[in-house]
Amino acid sequence: MKIINKCTATLLDSMGDDLSVANAARVSFDKWKDELDGKDERLIAYLASHNHWTPFTHVQVKLRMETPIFVARQWFKHQVGVSRNEVSRRYVDVDPVFYIPDQFHSRPEGGIKQGSGGAYPGNDQMHRIATDRATVALENYREDISTGLSPEEARMFLPQNTATAWVETGSLAYFARACALRLDPHAQNATRQLGWAVAEAVKDIAPLSWAALMEKYL
Repeated sequence: MKIINKCTATLLDSMGDDLSVANAARVSFDKWKDELDGKDERLIAYLASHNHWTPFTHVQVKLRMETPIFVARQWFKHQVGVSRNEVSRRYVDVDPVFYIPDQFHSRPEGGIKQGSGGAYPGNDQMHRIATDRATVALENYREDISTGLSPEEARMFLPQNTATAWVETGSLAYFARACALRLDPHAQNATRQLGWAVAEAVKDIAPLSWAALMEKYL
């Protein structure tokens, strides 16, 4: 049985850079440049600080992401400026992969209805329980598939910590907006982990632009 303990984001392709952002803004005045300079850095900083987001959409990024299903469904709430194609267990019947974090967390105090508190004191025991549950889920899935049950129905009984993967193409503005929300301290730990993975994958494509967009968050 394969288990993962983190969410990942891998850069597949990109189009554009910091100069693309500056030129997209500059074209309003029918201007264009072939090399980046200090004026462009100041322009990019101005665009980001004043929420002129459209120039940042001219940088496009393609990532392959792998997370548990419950994280993917949170991330998929971001829908503007992005397109996705996800692995489908309607067609795939290979053994599922399961996500089990290294550290579980306790329920927060103070009547908060969502989120989590500090480290769960029974972490080692919870890790063993989670592994046992994943083992049973895998055995049941294999048995269902072996009897001839269709993959699209066999998947109904898999838990939310089953891993999924997808390819996602979006603009720099989209990724900055998604990361800004998912890196918030109140976001779920696993989702924050994905936000950091995305930020790491994207940050060097248009570094001045990314730093300007994420100045408040990174």
